[in-house]
Amino acid sequence: MVLSPSKSAIKCLKPSLDRIIKSFLTPASGSVACAVKEGVKLYFYNVRAAHVDRGRDLAIDAALEDALS
Repeated sequence: MVLSPSKSAIKCLKPSLDRIIKSFLTPASGSVACAVKEGVKLYFYNVRAAHVDRGRDLAIDAALEDALS
């Protein structure tokens, strides 16, 4: 199963991506371990945001069905 980034995930991750880019531009930081850690963190943020979006969509669908019936 392939997850594509949701709108809320992109919103949440933008500050983190900016911070990652800035950390790689400084000569003192930016190790491979930091890159892996940040990548894993961004992946799990994306998964969490996808679950939240799915739950919200299901709740909206249920509310619309109740309102129309």
